[in-house]
Amino acid sequence: MGVDTALTTDEKAALVSYIGYMANRRFPLSIQQLIGFFWCISKKRGRGDVFSNSGPSQSWWKFRTALSPGILD
Repeated sequence: MGVDTALTTDEKAALVSYIGYMANRRFPLSIQQLIGFFWCISKKRGRGDVFSNSGPSQSWWKFRTALSPGILD
């Protein structure tokens, strides 16, 4: 198996909270923004090197969400 790129429970909760915060203010986040936040969190954890220099791709996101439909639950 490859390197784990999943968020911890606390990181998921923080990201979901931020998504809700922005949505309540009528600024919903795009998939690209979510991918960017995911990459920033990964880099802060010291796991940013599992992605290329441009970060996670749309294909990675689609694959990840297909494996875990409730990725941000």
